[in-house]
Amino acid sequence: MATPKVKVKAQVLIAYNDKLLVYRVRDEQTGQHIYRLIGGRVEFGELSEKAAVREFFEETHLEVRPLNLLGSFESIYILHGKTKHEVVKVYACEFVDPSNYKRDRIKLFEEGEILNDAEWIERKFLTQKSTPFYPEQLKNLLLEKT
Repeated sequence: MATPKVKVKAQVLIAYNDKLLVYRVRDEQTGQHIYRLIGGRVEFGELSEKAAVREFFEETHLEVRPLNLLGSFESIYILHGKTKHEVVKVYACEFVDPSNYKRDRIKLFEEGEILNDAEWIERKFLTQKSTPFYPEQLKNLLLEKT
């Protein structure tokens, strides 16, 4: 049996007019919709800041420029009956092309297929206790840093 590994993830936070760019997915276990930032896994030998920019480009086909590290946290959770452990670094970024801020929705891609849309959601809504934002520690980070 393989030894479980800690995953390192990098996520991008883009803010504009007191809104944050997020996407919504259905939680497989609860069936409720949850909000997430765009990002993904850091590859071995890759700096997390570079991974955040790469993952954002892979998922949106749009370029961002990192501004600063907002913070990091660990998340231990159960998915499909298995315990998972990840370290998440969140980077404040800006679009290289400012016209992207005017878009209502931004297409998300996975392996060339359109997967979902990211949209601008009010910061106040995302930081409310009742709003499902994954990982939960992300909500705390937003309240502290933004």
